[in-house]
Amino acid sequence: MRKLFTFFLAVAASLTSLWADDIQFSNLPYIHYGDSVRVQATTSLPDMPIPTNYEYGFEYEYIDLNGTNSGGGGEPCAVQDGYMETVLRRTGLYQTYRYRPYCISNEETGERVTGEWVDIIEWEGSNSIGFSNIQYVCSGTSSYVSVNTSLPNSSVLSNYVFGIEYEYESKEGIIGNGAVSCTVLNGLMTTVLEKVDSCQYYRFRPYFVMPENTGDTVLGSWEKIDEWSIIVDGSCGPNLTWSLNKQTGLLTISGVGKMNNWASLYDNVYA
Repeated sequence: MRKLFTFFLAVAASLTSLWADDIQFSNLPYIHYGDSVRVQATTSLPDMPIPTNYEYGFEYEYIDLNGTNSGGGGEPCAVQDGYMETVLRRTGLYQTYRYRPYCISNEETGERVTGEWVDIIEWEGSNSIGFSNIQYVCSGTSSYVSVNTSLPNSSVLSNYVFGIEYEYESKEGIIGNGAVSCTVLNGLMTTVLEKVDSCQYYRFRPYFVMPENTGDTVLGSWEKIDEWSIIVDGSCGPNLTWSLNKQTGLLTISGVGKMNNWASLYDNVYA
């Protein structure tokens, strides 16, 4: 009986070793959700229960934008029908961020099987910063500006610069510009802009300057403050634009092609 028991133990150990050698990973997509990604992998597991002393999961590693700090970790996960997935969350700004699936076998052998590294492009360098929901509320000679950023809910490092830059053209055709730095709290940046007298146009956009060792700058789209602009403009068709001088009443339409239709005079963009 003892010999038979020893034989079964040897067979079990052999099967366990073969199983670890045969494990492979494939089909490694991820779904990007801003500050989190859902990572997935298919495994070549045989149709048998997974031993409790096996651990499956995803490991990750990164280098921050300064290039001075690196880190990593792992997220264990379950495997069902040869499929595994988990969620990784962003906690900072990175030069590089990548992940790969892994399997750690039992403590006796200590074997470890890993898949290929996958880069999360959306979290790397300038791709990790984006601006949206650019708004302003005009109150006489001041405008309160707010912009959403794709930052995680964490403190912005002191050597990162966020702000709003502005540009205007005077009645005499003189171009002026400037910038106002601002802080970011929970992904929202705000500041106040002051009016410049008699502008043909006045516009602003958010910006982000990375640390000196990269020197990269990320810019948002321009937003015009119509209340401060003599000339306002927009689009009125797929290939048509319009501009209106509010002082002279001169409406100029440029481009070619069909113009948008409006139900009434009061529905069009330059009424």
